[in-house]
Amino acid sequence: MRRLGKILIWALTCAFLCAQGFAMSEEATPPPLRRLLNVSLTAQPDSLVAPGEVTLQFQLTNTSEYDAENVSFSLADGAQGESLGRVAAGASQTFTRKYSVSQEELDAGLLSFRVTHDDPSGDGSVVEYPVECALSRSQSAPALEFTRQVPARSVTSGADVLLIYRVRNTGNVPLTDIRVQDGEFDRRLDRLDCGESHAFVNRITVSQSTRSSARVSCVAQDGENTSLQQQLEEITLQPVSPSLEVTLTLDKQTGPVGGTVNGVVTLAAAGGDVTDISLWDAVNGTLMADALELHEGESVTLTCAWPIRESAAYRVRARGYAADGSVLVGVSGEVELGLSGEFSEIALDISAAALTPVISRSGYARVEIALENTGNTDARDVVLSERSQGEVYRFAFVPAGETTYKDCLVPVEADGEFAFSVAYTDAQGNLRTAEAAPVSIQIDKSGAEPESVSSLYGLDSEAPVQEISGDGAYLWMIALGGGVLVVLIIILVVSHDRDRRNWKMQKIRRKKNSAKRGATPAAKRGGNDV
Repeated sequence: MRRLGKILIWALTCAFLCAQGFAMSEEATPPPLRRLLNVSLTAQPDSLVAPGEVTLQFQLTNTSEYDAENVSFSLADGAQGESLGRVAAGASQTFTRKYSVSQEELDAGLLSFRVTHDDPSGDGSVVEYPVECALSRSQSAPALEFTRQVPARSVTSGADVLLIYRVRNTGNVPLTDIRVQDGEFDRRLDRLDCGESHAFVNRITVSQSTRSSARVSCVAQDGENTSLQQQLEEITLQPVSPSLEVTLTLDKQTGPVGGTVNGVVTLAAAGGDVTDISLWDAVNGTLMADALELHEGESVTLTCAWPIRESAAYRVRARGYAADGSVLVGVSGEVELGLSGEFSEIALDISAAALTPVISRSGYARVEIALENTGNTDARDVVLSERSQGEVYRFAFVPAGETTYKDCLVPVEADGEFAFSVAYTDAQGNLRTAEAAPVSIQIDKSGAEPESVSSLYGLDSEAPVQEISGDGAYLWMIALGGGVLVVLIIILVVSHDRDRRNWKMQKIRRKKNSAKRGATPAAKRGGNDV
């Protein structure tokens, strides 16, 4: 039994050691993970007319936990190999390469490659991925697109202009010996592959009318060397001087008096930039906009409004500066507006009322004049007169449909009446007058104090055109001022004489006091000095 036990113990020990060694052998030599990558391949273009160049794009995605080291691609037979580097675990990379397709490959319709990388087991073996891409053969279709870009047909005289010609290969075969011509401009390009484009730049100075008639020629590499040509339509570049264009439109052709007409003003710069633009109402002379700036070819739209007082013609004027400092002026055409009524009419009614019908003494009395325009057109250059004074005031205009008030001073020396009238020209050009009922003014001690001319000016910024002379009042005021001046002179003389007498009295008192101070010691001794 003891011997059998030793045999069992020895057997178990050997089994344990064998199992341990097998486990260590498993950790030291992991099984190889041969395929780490997913590989795809595309070719552009995927169709060729003849053997030529395509762009290959390899998409490699590593979905394993091991890095793919020393990745490379080559032809199926292993020729023309190229290293792509390393693709990390879990990463995806795209590789793009140019490739020249042979006649055999084009006939077969298939491109065959292989991608390789080192086996992650580290035993020096290589993992291979065969990759294929279909390539079809198409019929030859050479074509090109030829365009010309021109900044503007009207160009500032002496300015440089860039004409840009663009040639694009829109066919399925390469183009060679490309030539672009336009007058003295002549440029060449050796080759233009399918889908590619090229720009030719022509700089010209426009000092006179210049024509552009561009054309292009090339040769298609389609096996037959087909010639292609294109001619563009002829255009003319016209030199122009800077200008400022102004247009005015109204939202209506007629409107009622008291309404509003809206205008739209469009400013446009041609032939160059225009700066410091000011816009004016050419009829009334008012500023509508200022400090505007326009680049060549730009425009701006402004809105404005006018009150409708009478039928009128509207016009606006713009002023700005060109780049060389010259002044540019643009004036819109006249746009007329008629009144909604059948005809224009001016009709003035005048009334007068004494605001101080009774004054305490002779002087000025205030009279309020009311002018009512019952027509549908403004009355202009209206003259107000008084029977004894003549012309009193001149109104620039009296608005249609409104009442205009004016205060006047009339000189009153005795009880009397004052008759006011107004003269104006109607819409037909005829001189018409209207008279107010006479105004009575009396002088009575219980009446109000007479008005002064200065009080009228305080109410109105303009003096009447004519007033009756008040020479007596002015003489009285001058006499009063002279009397006051004489009284002031007398007061000054009397004051000066009084001060002089006081000064003399003070001098005498000082002498007496001095004498008394000199006699005091002798009196104390009881005798007089000899």
